[in-house]
Amino acid sequence: MLAISIRSGWLRYAHADVSDGTLVVNSLKATKLSKDFHRPDLRSPDLLVLLGIIFQDMIESLPVHDKEVFLSLDERWIDCQIFPVDKGLTRDEQESYLRWFLERRLGPLWPTSSVFFQELKSNGSDRDWIMTCIIPENALEALNIVLKRAGTVPVWLEPCTLSLARTVSGDEASVVFIKDGRSVRALFFFGGTIHAFGQPIIRNGIVSMGTITGDQGMVSTVISMINDIKPRSTKSPTVSIKFMGQLPGKWKGFISSKKRYLQQINPLDSFTLAKNAKLNVNDPSDFGEVAGLLHRRIM
Repeated sequence: MLAISIRSGWLRYAHADVSDGTLVVNSLKATKLSKDFHRPDLRSPDLLVLLGIIFQDMIESLPVHDKEVFLSLDERWIDCQIFPVDKGLTRDEQESYLRWFLERRLGPLWPTSSVFFQELKSNGSDRDWIMTCIIPENALEALNIVLKRAGTVPVWLEPCTLSLARTVSGDEASVVFIKDGRSVRALFFFGGTIHAFGQPIIRNGIVSMGTITGDQGMVSTVISMINDIKPRSTKSPTVSIKFMGQLPGKWKGFISSKKRYLQQINPLDSFTLAKNAKLNVNDPSDFGEVAGLLHRRIM
């Protein structure tokens, strides 16, 4: 199989062999994409040509017998949000409401967009939470055409947030800070299920949230708990705090001041790497989405 991630101007992928529920990673590679792909025009007819260029060398490196492709795309490709919905409605009624809401939000772009939903466990909440994922039909069609022309079988597509969530989630209430280029993203979990995500901000050692989608009440509570932690406190916080990658800028001070309460995650720890495999990996945390796709393959 081939697990591919496109995030923040980088193409990252892993080739792995799967047998009887066991997965062995043969190689991990990363390629910096051209500026054309930093903010791609997903509705342009030229997208098909651009996708062919970036996927060609990677697909040709695959063994002939192994052509399954799992793909994870960032928010430049898939608009991903978490919305609360009335728990008293049926699933069909909830999705009908969300389609109505999204149609008004997208306006003239709605007829040329594809939408899919991911139900999230409510864990005792008085509301249900549903993740909506929107991708232009032109981009979806171009991806399928390029992969099939290359002789591969497109098996799975999802937003990078879901891929990362599969890699870092735990059973307890937790927050995970993840390096994303020169910025940081945060994922919030309760009962092992993602409930919110967004971009955190740190100023003078105090964490706040910039953009956020999902259960904002939960996020506010978790952020307050984090900011209340004192460097020499002997009391452990009631929320699990994790991080993945070397967080940039002022976040380094945050990690240093609260390191006794933090857990670092290596997304590749749970996988077997083939002997003598040539792995081109500078920072394993960059492969968080790829790891999430590998987990999805053996679920």
